[in-house]
Amino acid sequence: TPAGFTPAGFTPAGFTPASRLNSCLCTRRRPAKLLYNDLHSNSTLVADLATFAKDRARCRRALPWKQRFEYCLPASVDYGYRVHGNHDPAGELLPARLVVPAWYEPDYSREDGKHEPPTPLVGTLAVSGLAKGERYAILRYTSASAVPASGFLRAGGWAARTDFVAEGETHEQRLVFMSNSSQLFRCVVLSDSSPAH
Repeated sequence: TPAGFTPAGFTPAGFTPASRLNSCLCTRRRPAKLLYNDLHSNSTLVADLATFAKDRARCRRALPWKQRFEYCLPASVDYGYRVHGNHDPAGELLPARLVVPAWYEPDYSREDGKHEPPTPLVGTLAVSGLAKGERYAILRYTSASAVPASGFLRAGGWAARTDFVAEGETHEQRLVFMSNSSQLFRCVVLSDSSPAH
């Protein structure tokens, strides 16, 4: 995913090749687009890739949208990063993704001084890559320091454990948690030798 001059909060969300963009909406070819998120907008932002690369001075004065937060890729040097997911050297983890219906949460931090009270958030944990009929455990941690690098079941440290039998390739679990809490999830296969719940 392209990324370059990236102020705090800029997160590339995707890249759409010209041949695939809006193929269902129109018949003519459109330019490639960069899709990205920041911490200020309530939607994914889209930019023409051809005009997104420019020097910093041109970036600040030539943006087509009039907004406070300005982004572009440097014209002469580009950087990139790739997120592989959780570190899993032993191959123990199944893909797990927390989906929440809203982008906003109360700002209770000292940094901004808004002192908004924390509220309950509702989310859905979606686990994929499952085998029907196999047993799995979802481990829920409330601190990053409690999450082990491997041997998740034997290491313990989780705040909650939910065992289930897969009914298909995916599994969803509804969750409620406070907006000022940390929530980390790992899904692992259960075997006959796994520690009891």
